[in-house]
Amino acid sequence: MNLSDSAGAYAVFLHAVRQDAPSAQIMYEKAIAADNTHANNLSNYGLFLSDIRHDYKKAEELYKLALEAEPGHANALYNYAVLLDSSLGQPELAEDMYRQVLKEDPRHAYALYNIAVLLEEKLSSNGATTKGQNQAKQTKSDDSSSNQKEVLGLYERAVEAAPKDALSRADLGRFLLVRLKDRTKAQTTLEKALVLDPSNSVALYNLGLLHGDSSEVLSSTKGAASSSDSSSSSSSSSSSSDDVDPTHVNGLRRLARLEMEQLGNPKQADQRYLMALNNLASFLGHSSNGSSSSSNLNLPIENNRTLNEKNSELDGLINEVLSVMSTAPARFDQSRLFAEKLKRRT
Repeated sequence: MNLSDSAGAYAVFLHAVRQDAPSAQIMYEKAIAADNTHANNLSNYGLFLSDIRHDYKKAEELYKLALEAEPGHANALYNYAVLLDSSLGQPELAEDMYRQVLKEDPRHAYALYNIAVLLEEKLSSNGATTKGQNQAKQTKSDDSSSNQKEVLGLYERAVEAAPKDALSRADLGRFLLVRLKDRTKAQTTLEKALVLDPSNSVALYNLGLLHGDSSEVLSSTKGAASSSDSSSSSSSSSSSSDDVDPTHVNGLRRLARLEMEQLGNPKQADQRYLMALNNLASFLGHSSNGSSSSSNLNLPIENNRTLNEKNSELDGLINEVLSVMSTAPARFDQSRLFAEKLKRRT
């Protein structure tokens, strides 16, 4: 092992295991000084600068250097794709880079998952048909069907490549339920995700949506966003998952809608909406007494605001989260951005 290899390996140890950022940076720089064409060291240092230092411009330069030295380096391709996707706001380039990763490594589970999410987001943005576009409806429908099949295939390949990853399996179940309306396969897939991770809020929430009657929905949704109130009957998907994720905003919103419209409990519904609004505000770094979008969060219980008004305020906050996170670093090892999950899993 030469100096560049050994220094690079130690830098990764300092970075990932010891979490000693200053020492790791010194060691990365020594490794690259010893060999400025070492693709693995360049890629790892780029990841360090992106994740730890948030220096996206320098990270991009290093990824490009790594790919100049070794054009098929899968980790450099993947890390660069994540940077383009999560921090530089270039989804088209990110998609191309993810596809290059899969050419080099067709079973790269994280790349399969990330590109599936990316293409699903594209489906959402292209899904609306405005007035004057009726002539193109059939073509769009055909394209959408083809794109949905591709996304489904990518989620399935991600699950096959990482069979113990509960989130990839839960997202496959969500896609089967929400996009393809295949309730049978969705239920099987979501239940398998819960076997892997009984606390998986994605699986719990979507199983809540899948169940037909209000008592089952309320019980399953509480698994995703539970509170101290436990008056509803339990179900298999939530019996061992109390307080799984009390900040699950869409779970709280779903509970509020059910309690208001089906169970006639406006006081409890308002409490759910307050929790949902304040959770999103906290995520943005606001306080309940602060300014900006959190200024209207001190809502009185049983006020006269309609469900639509409250949902509209939640959507506004979710969009603000998306805007904030579009320039923030994200590790895509297990999932995409928190805010994108909120938006996608409504």
